[in-house]
Amino acid sequence: MLTTAWKLGISVVSMPLSFLMLRATHSTFYLLTILAGLIASILYFFEFGRELRQISNPTMNERILGILFGVPQALVGLSGVAIGICIIFWKLYNVFIERQPEYTSSFRATAFACFLVIGGAAMLASAFRSKPSE
Repeated sequence: MLTTAWKLGISVVSMPLSFLMLRATHSTFYLLTILAGLIASILYFFEFGRELRQISNPTMNERILGILFGVPQALVGLSGVAIGICIIFWKLYNVFIERQPEYTSSFRATAFACFLVIGGAAMLASAFRSKPSE
């Protein structure tokens, strides 16, 4: 758990440092490091919350932190499910009810919507799980 906390801290600190380097050097490379830091921060945030929830005998503070770290993960999962369902309903509406001029039939959009629903549901289901599934 301590290593994940360090990784989370480093990824969070790397973003403002990359921004400062971007301002100092005007190199677009640092835009990539900001993006990488953002993605790593989100993933380590979820991982740290999972590790907090998996402590065998947690204190009250550890239990509260585990729940608080699960809330953003649940919101991301819920957003993924909602956006995926909206895309699927938009496609079904255009196929079966009335075709809108903006609509273009695409298998990629359907696959992406299914991925959002399945991935979002998995994130939502694991947001507050205290023990790993076996």
